[in-house]
Amino acid sequence: MQTLKTTPIKYNKETINSHTESLYTDKIRSGQTFLYRESGSPSMVVEVRLKEAIRGTSLEQAFQKAILRYPYLTCKLVEKNGDFYLTENPHPFRLEETSELHSLGGLEVNFHLIDVTYKGNSIYISYHHGLCDGRGIMPFVKTLIYYYCKQKYKTKIHVQNIRLAGEPLLPQETAEPISKCIEVKETRLPQI
Repeated sequence: MQTLKTTPIKYNKETINSHTESLYTDKIRSGQTFLYRESGSPSMVVEVRLKEAIRGTSLEQAFQKAILRYPYLTCKLVEKNGDFYLTENPHPFRLEETSELHSLGGLEVNFHLIDVTYKGNSIYISYHHGLCDGRGIMPFVKTLIYYYCKQKYKTKIHVQNIRLAGEPLLPQETAEPISKCIEVKETRLPQI
């Protein structure tokens, strides 16, 4: 397992709770059925299969570049008074060569809500549904694969509609999908 930052982290109760007083973003309203279990939570997974075996060092370098474009994917969940909030997570990501999927939000993934693993010719991008849905993770997946191919094959690649590191976030890119609820008037249910 490779750690993408070199900052050593000592885990204890103080470390785990060190950022619970950080500035909270909006309360999580979507994806609540995927919130923490004792050792993390199951995840949604995108599998990308390539023709050749995955080169771990190229994937790590691609991840470091891709995640710069999606800072909101570096969050963790914290519980405060029974509600869950996304907040910054300073702990490093780890990429591991394994076909086993890790529980998200737990110690094994440094409390992150996304995890990237690889085995053979497959890359697995696991993500917590409270962070985003399939349409929300796909731009990151495309950016990751773009940087991976560019790094591994050492060639210039011209692909349209890839969001690159250094580009600004799009309007509404981090908007909560159900933040604008429609008003429903009370109606009588049909009686059977």
